[in-house]
Amino acid sequence: MSLLLEFIAYLLEMVAIHSIYVWGGQGQMTPTVCESWIRRREQNTGGERTGGRYRTYADIAVDFWKKQVEAGFGKVLRAFDCSGLIVYWLLKKKLIDKDINANGLYGLCKPTTERKAGYWVFRIANGRATHVGVLIDENTVVHAKGRAHGVVKEEYSDSYWHAIGIPKMFDFSEPTPEPTPAPDPEPTPARTKYVRVRGKKTRTVHIRTAPNKSGERIVTAHGGDTFPLLGIAETEPHWYNIEYNGRTDAWITCVSSYTEVIEK
Repeated sequence: MSLLLEFIAYLLEMVAIHSIYVWGGQGQMTPTVCESWIRRREQNTGGERTGGRYRTYADIAVDFWKKQVEAGFGKVLRAFDCSGLIVYWLLKKKLIDKDINANGLYGLCKPTTERKAGYWVFRIANGRATHVGVLIDENTVVHAKGRAHGVVKEEYSDSYWHAIGIPKMFDFSEPTPEPTPAPDPEPTPARTKYVRVRGKKTRTVHIRTAPNKSGERIVTAHGGDTFPLLGIAETEPHWYNIEYNGRTDAWITCVSSYTEVIEK
């Protein structure tokens, strides 16, 4: 998988696990992420007046975190601010060597007016970038939106985003191949077997790139999620080969307490 596709998969996973916004957050998880840690991070960030009353950013962030914990995501969610969502992954991949803010990320881009998957989008104030997100397609952005929203996937808006940049660490040089006419394919039999994650939505199981725990994690599945079954690993009988978002290099455990095969 290319770096760009891996980056986009990471962003979508952060949305799926209900990651939260905390000032200075760069991927921290439980047990670090707790009420006292959030309040320390937010103690000098101020607040805002909403609904006729003033609320501190610390209170807003804590309330949002508590809602995600109550929904069952406390053990898997991560904490980010807007630049931290990107910087965490770039540092992990050693594509940068130090922490930088949204304006620093803006400096790593070539300006453009085109929208394309992997391009970064920015809010600008007084000539500086103050907020950053990532296009996952030409009309959709993932970003750590704020303390009351967390990491979200939402429609791109010209009125919200002021600038677009092409990040220099990704290769966008390969042109998108033009579709070529092809003869009508033979009908493909519909798949009737699926793998379903057992349990409630709070149950989590990792989907990996190989049939073992050493395989890189693609995304976290939750109770009730279903995926087309492609086969079973020959050398590792405890893993199902599934299709995930068009990918066929996806594997999930077939331990019966976690997953089951169903007919559809």
